[in-house]
Amino acid sequence: MVALTAERQALVMLSFAVTHNAVADWHHRRRQRDQALTPAA
Repeated sequence: MVALTAERQALVMLSFAVTHNAVADWHHRRRQRDQALTPAA
C-alpha cells in the first residue's frame, strides 16, 4: 500500500473505487451508444 496512515489508505481505496466505477460507466455508456448506432439484423 502506498499510504502510511489509515486515513491515507482509506483515501487511496476510495479513489480506486471511484476511478473503477467511472471507467466501468464509460465502457457501459460506450457499449450502449455503439449498440444504438448499429442497425439490428
